[in-house]
Amino acid sequence: MARFYGLAVLCAGFAFAFAPSVGSAGESRFEPKITVSEEYTTNVDLGPDDDAQSAFVTRITPGAELRNESSRTETAVDGSLTFRHQTDGDDEGWNLDPRLNGFGDFEILRDLMYLDAKATVSQQRLSNQESNSDANRQTTQVYSLSPSLRSRFGKLAVGEVRYVLDQVWVSDDSVSDETSHRGIATVSSGPKFEMWKWTANGLVSFSDREDSGNIHQKETEFANEYAFSRQFHALGAVGYQTYDDNESVDFQSPTWRAGFRLRPGRRTELEFDYGLRDERYSPRVKFRYNITPRLTFNLSYEEELSTSQQRLTDTLGSIELDPETGELIDNRGDSPFNPRADPLDIDNETERVKAFRAGLRGDYGRNSVALQAGYFDEEKLETAEDQEVYQVDLTGSRKLRRKLTGEVGFGFERNEFEDGRDDDEYLGRVGLRYALGESAGVFGNYLYRQQFSNDSVNEFKEHRVGVGLRVRF
Repeated sequence: MARFYGLAVLCAGFAFAFAPSVGSAGESRFEPKITVSEEYTTNVDLGPDDDAQSAFVTRITPGAELRNESSRTETAVDGSLTFRHQTDGDDEGWNLDPRLNGFGDFEILRDLMYLDAKATVSQQRLSNQESNSDANRQTTQVYSLSPSLRSRFGKLAVGEVRYVLDQVWVSDDSVSDETSHRGIATVSSGPKFEMWKWTANGLVSFSDREDSGNIHQKETEFANEYAFSRQFHALGAVGYQTYDDNESVDFQSPTWRAGFRLRPGRRTELEFDYGLRDERYSPRVKFRYNITPRLTFNLSYEEELSTSQQRLTDTLGSIELDPETGELIDNRGDSPFNPRADPLDIDNETERVKAFRAGLRGDYGRNSVALQAGYFDEEKLETAEDQEVYQVDLTGSRKLRRKLTGEVGFGFERNEFEDGRDDDEYLGRVGLRYALGESAGVFGNYLYRQQFSNDSVNEFKEHRVGVGLRVRF
């Protein structure tokens, strides 16, 4: 079923993208590309020193980017298919790694009927207790198809009824495939309400998991935002929630939140609230500061009750196109889109998750920088296991010459497991890119990775050297 829904989403996206826009002029771009690279690694499976296997890894990656925009459609799809050959290791021989990120927003009937389609296919490590090698990654597919009807009630309100079909499929029997059906009804204040904005919504959700308990959810909420001034808005919400996963969680509970949104200037925005949600009191914070017009700092903290599949579909729902760069981003932090927004395990458990994220991204002069840091705490409710993950990832580039660009990167990840095992992984990377013209370039890079652990069996180190060619047609 997962493959069927995925194919339907992609076919719908391409059909709408290339269909003539009714009564509107549109812009379309289809750009094929290919990347060929050769790497040598001293430890292809990231095993301990006494079991390290060196290998040459060849990658041939044809792909394409699609962009289409008109007054009634917006489509953006990035896809590729990597033919990977290893001379040694667990994945010795030829392997196939598909990747896809994309969405399509379509106005079927003007001001009435809409269709949203989203899809991602990626290679993911399911358990943090495994090394992050190609041999330990599984193909993970997430699809979403959502028709909706919208109507305006004069200047008083705007109403919407939406159905959402989500599909998660993982190519490993240890993780349940999931099909989720959601019905959402929303009524929001119209332009008549200038100082007071309100939203009333209701949700009914059923998630069918093949090898685990099905999940039933119902939620209602009445949310309010009142502008005391241009700089300060008060926030408040009340509602009711039920959650039953037929295994470890079954509750009915009221919900409420109170907080504020602060905009002391054009460059700064802070949103904070605190309340009862998922049967637990917790804060939620979002902060954004534009250091310069092209350099932005973001920070967020939230707690939620969810499954791995729900977090994957939530991440897919945040995919968006950056209007300035034309790249796919995550609209929750304006960072490059990553189909897996947290480093926690992908499994069948219902979990309480605490997530703190901070990021800096942008350009200044000839330099580009991207910094992502995070802390994640996962409490599995059925087994009572707890896991904490700390992450830092810094990448930077500098234009050394008109055609030559230097790149550096540093990464750190610490995993603390319930059984007392602690892993610290360090990664360093340097590289060069040289433009052969407007549509082609060559690159070379060196990577060093090492993991320290209080369990010596899980320690490893790797040196990796690679060169390659990229061509756009």
